[in-house]
Amino acid sequence: MRALTEEETKTLFQKLANYTGRSLNQLIQPTEDNERYVFRIQGSRVYYVKQSIANLATSVARDNLLSLGVCVGKFTKTMKFRLHITALDLIAPYARYKVTIKQNGEMPFLYGGNVVKAHVLRWSEDCPEHSGCVVFSQDDTPLGFGVTARSTAEARKLEPTAVVLFRQGDVGEYLRERLIERALFLPPDQIDPHSHDLSLGFIPRATPRASSSRGPNSHPPRREAEANMPPYTGTQRHYISQFVGFTQAKDAVAAKYLRANGWNVEQAVDAYFSSSQATAASTSTPALNKIFDEFRDDPKENPDTIGIEGAMKFLEAIEVRLDEVACLGIAELLKSPSMGEFTRTGFVDGWKSVGVESIPQMISHAASLRTRISSQPDTFRKVYRYAFPLCRMQGQRNLTFEIAAEQWQLFFTSENGGVDWQTPSTPWLDWYLDYLKSKGQRPVNKDLWEQTEVFMRKTLEDENFGWWDADGAWPGTLDEFVEFVKHDKRGGKPAEAMNTE
Repeated sequence: MRALTEEETKTLFQKLANYTGRSLNQLIQPTEDNERYVFRIQGSRVYYVKQSIANLATSVARDNLLSLGVCVGKFTKTMKFRLHITALDLIAPYARYKVTIKQNGEMPFLYGGNVVKAHVLRWSEDCPEHSGCVVFSQDDTPLGFGVTARSTAEARKLEPTAVVLFRQGDVGEYLRERLIERALFLPPDQIDPHSHDLSLGFIPRATPRASSSRGPNSHPPRREAEANMPPYTGTQRHYISQFVGFTQAKDAVAAKYLRANGWNVEQAVDAYFSSSQATAASTSTPALNKIFDEFRDDPKENPDTIGIEGAMKFLEAIEVRLDEVACLGIAELLKSPSMGEFTRTGFVDGWKSVGVESIPQMISHAASLRTRISSQPDTFRKVYRYAFPLCRMQGQRNLTFEIAAEQWQLFFTSENGGVDWQTPSTPWLDWYLDYLKSKGQRPVNKDLWEQTEVFMRKTLEDENFGWWDADGAWPGTLDEFVEFVKHDKRGGKPAEAMNTE
């Protein structure tokens, strides 16, 4: 371990200053107890360590010293400095620019995805393009860091699905790297199927290796498979390993999906789970039946049904809240016959259709579904329309107004994973519910339920009704609501002329 050269120090400080700005000085100034911290390099890795400890480390031979202090990052062969996730605790307190993401954006980010606009809760107002930025959760926990794809001003004009920050590192790496390491190098007979290590949740239960005629110097099967793979760069091999760790697919399949998705791991994994190949190759029925059996309320009386208590425990296990739209998304996927109930057939067939067979994979799929509901209109509409039969009282053809209003408040607000039904000058949802209450809170039929969502999308595109046709095939209630907005709320004036205070 040695001190950095002048050129190495300059490169390191430029990288850190991209995230901390002038606050970088705080890292090298003496502490209150007059203790100084220094940067030292061992091999190609740079460490941040107390000077007193660094001085003691000089008595240890370089070949025997593995690590000391906090690893900040490493120099590449071309002398570029790459920041490691272990540096997060150093730069987070002094971050110059910050991005806070919503709860439904945490899992996609922690699985290695970039940050899209729909997931941003708030960020620094003056953040320029291509600047280092630290990512925080809603409770101000540092999750990682990255580089902004657009400035704050430009990002406001982008679509919800547009990328606003490119991920450089996230705390999910700790789990993913261990998963990949175990999947690649740990012999199956050394994997403890009863381990509580979360990273093993993605690895299939081990079976003893069959006897083989391989010689003592032959490569393990996985290494041999890698030797037969086409030439890939180190980064591409890393992506292949990540894909295999998440899906348990073969390397060739991983490479195929990654190439088709521009080597974006998250998109490739989603494409794999959505494909018929994943379903056809699945041998997940026994595993899914076992999970189903764990959550049954009354195995003797109802062996093929999960009741309300079991459903609540199951949703908690896959990290889905009862008061979010993703809960209804899971119900749609598993074809729940009524609120708080799952059948064995729907449960097994639903999870098989997306290539999922374990609780960790269900958690991952739920996180992805949560993102797609809020950002993809087709997914939102599918879940929204399934909610109508799901929420009806038994024996009724329509929804009671109270239930419909409750579901509209869930679907048409972003707090719980829905879409905000409001524009700068019009609180659409509030006005709509007020109008329906004034008309006697009549039951809501299927046509009105479905067309309300279409109407919502139209008003978000143009709040002045430039698209409206009085002779169109809209339900009468919506025809009357348009007149109510135009005359009672706006007094015949366009939306931009309104005083919203």
